[in-house]
Amino acid sequence: MRCGRGGRGINLAEGNVEDAQVFRIQYLKLRANNDRSVSRAVPNNLNKFNLEVQCVPDKRTESLLAIFKKICEEIKVPIIYTDICSVCRVAKLNPQSIHPRSILVTLPSERHRDNISAVRRYNKNQPSTLISAHLGIHGNAINIYVSDIAPHTKKIHTAARNVSKERGYKYTWVRFGRIYVRKDDTSPAVVIKVLKDLESR
Repeated sequence: MRCGRGGRGINLAEGNVEDAQVFRIQYLKLRANNDRSVSRAVPNNLNKFNLEVQCVPDKRTESLLAIFKKICEEIKVPIIYTDICSVCRVAKLNPQSIHPRSILVTLPSERHRDNISAVRRYNKNQPSTLISAHLGIHGNAINIYVSDIAPHTKKIHTAARNVSKERGYKYTWVRFGRIYVRKDDTSPAVVIKVLKDLESR
């Protein structure tokens, strides 16, 4: 039995049991390290193409794919099911919140994400903003929001808004998943990547 790539391999039949055990331990360590590296890299890459849909009523029998596709139809940005990499409900940051769990959607590219982020323009130009009735959900009208900020950066975004208010910053906004602050109309925009960036503001 040969393991490994290339001309060199390890013939377990020629070694003793201890050699085989040592090889197996080393192999498992290498595989574990590789798996950890991949698991860290994949979410970071996928987060770039995430959208979060907020305030959609949470129902036991629901099709999240159909809900997201309906949103795209309403804002006139057609999408096909194969363009949706994944869609799921995510746990609340605040378990006590009365709002329903958000829907996290992963798309295949920045172009897809940015096109659908145009829901903001839809809300600005339409007499009626995007609401639950547009999704075929009956009952009280609930405003539906779409954000391109990744869930793991919400903490930074909240802190940035608080610091901006305390220190008299005029603008705080999110664009293409990045958080910006600006002191006034004449000052430059500053990107806030981590909480430490706020300490020097």
